[in-house]
Formats: sequence, structure tokens, C-alpha cells
Amino acid sequence: MAEELERIFVIPLTSARSAPGSRRADVAIKGVKKFLSRHMKVEEEKVWIASSLNQSIWTKGKHKIPSTIRVKAIKFSDGQVEASLPGEPITSREESEKEKKALIRRKGKEEKPKEKPKLKEKSKTSEKSKKSEKK
Repeated sequence: MAEELERIFVIPLTSARSAPGSRRADVAIKGVKKFLSRHMKVEEEKVWIASSLNQSIWTKGKHKIPSTIRVKAIKFSDGQVEASLPGEPITSREESEKEKKALIRRKGKEEKPKEKPKLKEKSKTSEKSKKSEKK
């Protein structure tokens, strides 16, 4: 049976607040990965962040990030770490990739170029007849 190590961390994001405003959310995501790699003793490439955690950091946009965030991290026997919000069900990386591909396929089928409605062109004769009727 595979061993899993599950922990809940409160990660401070104050270092990301000192970053330029347009990059704060990106720096916060990198900070979460760095924190988890240090505390779970894995490389940063092996840390996977769930979409719910990503969305919670980006809720107020890229300029206004939360000062701290609670994260549930699970380390698997192969060295992979999955991070999500506590209380949220974790969808594995493979499942989320399948959902993304399905979403892209659906968008591709639904998005067909729509024809623009044709506007009626005004002819000069009709304008002249309207002017004569007004007189």
C-alpha cells in the first residue's frame, strides 16, 4: 500500500506583496510551491497546485492577493505533492488535464463563426422619393 503524508499549512504570502503589482499573483504561486517543496522535502517541479487553490489566490485579481492562505498538502510515495484548499476534494492531475481537454473540445465545436446580419443598403432613388414626399 502506498504511503501518503497529509498536512495542513498556513502559508504567509507577505513576500509576494513586495513584488510589483502586475506580478503579485504569479510570485505568490511560486512562493506556495517553494514553501511546500521546503516543508515536504521535494523538488519544486514535483509540487502540483490544484485549480481551487490557484483560483483562491487570484480571486481579487493579480494585484490584490491574500496575506496568508491555508493549504492541504498530500505527499505520495512517488514524491509528488498535491496542494489544494482544506475541505475541497482533490482531483488528480490526470483528471484535471482530461477535463481541460474536454473543455477545449467543447469550445471548438461550439465556436463557429457566425455570419453578420446584412444591412440594407439605401439607394439614392428611395432618398429622393422621401424628400419629395416631405415637400
